[in-house]
Amino acid sequence: MVRTGKTKSVWVLAIGTVCLASAIAPRGGQQQIRIAPEQVPGGEAGIGRLVAGIAGPTIDGGSFSLAAPTDAKATVIALTDASCPVCQRYAPTLARIEEKYQKMGVRFVFVNSSSADDVSDIKRVIKENGFDGPYVWDPLKGIAEQLHATTTAEVFLLDSKNTLVYRGAVDDQYGIGYNKPEPQNNYLTDAIDSLLNGQRPQVEATTAPGCILALDHVPMERKVTYYDQVSRIMQRNCVVCHRSGGVAPFALDTYDKVENFKGMIDNVLDRGVMPPWFAEKQGDESPWANDRTLSVQDKKD
Repeated sequence: MVRTGKTKSVWVLAIGTVCLASAIAPRGGQQQIRIAPEQVPGGEAGIGRLVAGIAGPTIDGGSFSLAAPTDAKATVIALTDASCPVCQRYAPTLARIEEKYQKMGVRFVFVNSSSADDVSDIKRVIKENGFDGPYVWDPLKGIAEQLHATTTAEVFLLDSKNTLVYRGAVDDQYGIGYNKPEPQNNYLTDAIDSLLNGQRPQVEATTAPGCILALDHVPMERKVTYYDQVSRIMQRNCVVCHRSGGVAPFALDTYDKVENFKGMIDNVLDRGVMPPWFAEKQGDESPWANDRTLSVQDKKD
């Protein structure tokens, strides 16, 4: 089991309204503020859930829709900003990652949710860095709201069915108040490699230091269906054991099988014995990055 190292102060910064992307220089003997990515539990970050409805106009006058048919093996949605210092540092890195993984069937979409940038600034950034994928301008922050994004430097990795596989920082080379010569953890590329190899990323979610997005995150009305929500929850949390030939006594890999055992599923979820996870929590938050318990939203679904 792996501890997240998450602190409440990080989450306070993640929902604030102040841009802390540039380093805060020490004054009067005070220590410089430094904030790096920290691992968080995937269940709390929405990993395994369907990402749908992402669409918007591109900066070149076209449009993008996540729902459009594609043969992509994976999709990276990278939030970026022409004026955020952390985004500026990460732009060349994202361009290099895009160039490498496009050849492997991964599509890249860049989303700018800044109302302060203008078209000329955005086009300059695209040209300087050589972004090839669609660049969507989202000044009303509708896409950022749908993603429940936290900062302008956050990235989201989806599988071929638009299931969220990883979200968080690109890597740990840049953050608030520091720059490293090289990253020690390549979160995004490691997650892409795992996905392309049919594996679950070792790190599924991190915080993403950058310019804070002040979003309301108002829950949207939605209809829960087996395909959109339930099948993904089962796949992530149950099917590893509850499958044909698995260690569990019965399979839960189809609608009919889930429907048949729904009474038992309700019972074990209420008692907290499934998915099996018996490590101690601290209040409502788990200190374990690989916590297997279901999130509150997943239990509701």
